Amino acid sequence: MRRGLLMFAFILVMQFVGHAQMSLVWSDEFDYNGVPDPTKWGYDVGGGGYGNNELQYYTNANTKNANVSGGVLTITALKESFGGNNYTSARLVSKLKGDWLYGRMEVKAKFGGARGSWPAIWMLPTDWYYGSWPASGEIDIMEHVGYDPGIVHGTIHTKDYNGAMGTQKGAGLTVSNYSSAFHVYAVEWYENKIDFFVDNNKYYTYTKDAGFTSTKWPFDKRFHLILNLAVGGNWGGVKGVDDASFPWTMQVDYVRVYQDTKLKIQGTGYVKPNQKALEYKVDEITGASYHWTVPSDASITSGQGTSKIAVDWGASEGTVTADASVGNVKYSASLPVGFYSVPSADPYLVSDFSDASSTAVSVSSGEANTITISNDNAALKVNYNITKPLLMPNVTINLPQPIDVSKLQNLNLKMKTANTSGSVLLRVDLVDVNGNQTNVWPVFMLNPVLSDSQFHNYTWDFTDHWASSGTSQTSVDKSLIKKIVIYVNSGSAGIPNKSDEFWIDDVKFSSTVTGLENVASSLGVRMSPNPFVDRLRLESPSALASVRISDLAGRTVYESKLSGVLEVELPLYGLSSGIYLLHASTIDSKQTCQRIVKSAGR
Repeated sequence: MRRGLLMFAFILVMQFVGHAQMSLVWSDEFDYNGVPDPTKWGYDVGGGGYGNNELQYYTNANTKNANVSGGVLTITALKESFGGNNYTSARLVSKLKGDWLYGRMEVKAKFGGARGSWPAIWMLPTDWYYGSWPASGEIDIMEHVGYDPGIVHGTIHTKDYNGAMGTQKGAGLTVSNYSSAFHVYAVEWYENKIDFFVDNNKYYTYTKDAGFTSTKWPFDKRFHLILNLAVGGNWGGVKGVDDASFPWTMQVDYVRVYQDTKLKIQGTGYVKPNQKALEYKVDEITGASYHWTVPSDASITSGQGTSKIAVDWGASEGTVTADASVGNVKYSASLPVGFYSVPSADPYLVSDFSDASSTAVSVSSGEANTITISNDNAALKVNYNITKPLLMPNVTINLPQPIDVSKLQNLNLKMKTANTSGSVLLRVDLVDVNGNQTNVWPVFMLNPVLSDSQFHNYTWDFTDHWASSGTSQTSVDKSLIKKIVIYVNSGSAGIPNKSDEFWIDDVKFSSTVTGLENVASSLGVRMSPNPFVDRLRLESPSALASVRISDLAGRTVYESKLSGVLEVELPLYGLSSGIYLLHASTIDSKQTCQRIVKSAGR
């Protein structure tokens, strides 16, 4: 298994997804003494390495290795000879005592970090429906190896993505006080994704994309929980075992499993302040009585006591709750409701980064990559060192509220760079509240990058570009845009082993292009008129050898060889209205790139 690091700067933003619509279906609070509850836990017993060349012997219901006392389960690894091994420990399993398909599985735990230790909280399939490991899958809720203290890992393994091939999917997160304080490690497992959390902060999501089969998504069968503390092994023992550090422990305060209740509220989770006539409903339950609650400054205008209500919202965010009772059986569901904003200005400024605390920015670099961000002269400065572009390193601007950009479908931003490495390859995607992303070609590429260390405005019209990979053309909800993701030297076009820097400023949404500028050029080429209708005149102090015009995706739409002229008029009748890039070269091999606008005319 390999590490995946998340780098942080400005305000680290992680998503919290609660389990308000889930009910507790299984738990062990460890409010007893002695061996773990045999109605909830069994044991994997023996040595043999467990497929990882581990060094311990797992014992069976031995309180030296697994004991409950003081409200805590303690799993202890000891240096002692037993069963042909030089160490003992315990591996608790809930198989056939607790098995689930989907839900939230959370464990509150702490553990030491001695060299050679490998505590884990994880899940395996109960029935191995798709075949032996890794074909039937594995979900690692938390793993920690002692030689890399403070980095916890959440990972999945499948036939196509697994540790044996080095293709597993996951991420790592720094938890500085992992050994001195309890933390809640959890997954929320749904039909189409698995979210990984530490203390309710989501740091990784594995998504079932369209077309996935069991080789990438075997997670449609029941799994069970495993708690264990391994000694050494292929990963934990990479740097040996510190025999002087025994005994080792992993302590567990509780284990809880939640699953969806029968009751689910249907309705929008995002509203405008004082919005009227909002509908919320739950499925009809035969013989049930219903009671709804809304925030104090909202009002239920009709439907109280039924399965469907109409609500006039107030001036505060809050929660809609539905309770249903059938005899002595009660169901409850809640739906958090937040605000979204409809910009009143055009253009609408998302951020100019003049106040480092006003904009939440996060980075995701992936293993072996580094991205750092800072506030530099009221701009966002990005430094990077990218070794593995395919890990899609990026900088994300997290909007404080979702924004409705239905009428402001142009995204504008300023960027400057010297691009000394030639690797400042940037792509910008928008992400809605459901995580859908505008990532189907054509995408917003800052292409070509202008490398004169001056700010230039880059623009993309997202109209008709609201697609998300593997989904329909309308999959991204442009009325609820939550994030702006800037990919940095990433993907198949990325260049490995490159470092550089760039600056971002004045991120705006608009109904039209804003801040269009003629890029300053050392060649001094003048263009007129700009915007133009049918013809564009160029005047240059240096003899021109060629001229080329490309669209913002980099595709050539006009090209002409010139014979060293100082002036030329370009016939551009066939171009559609929009923004283009004019590339001119002189006979002495100097180049310039400037933005031009083709007008629709009068």
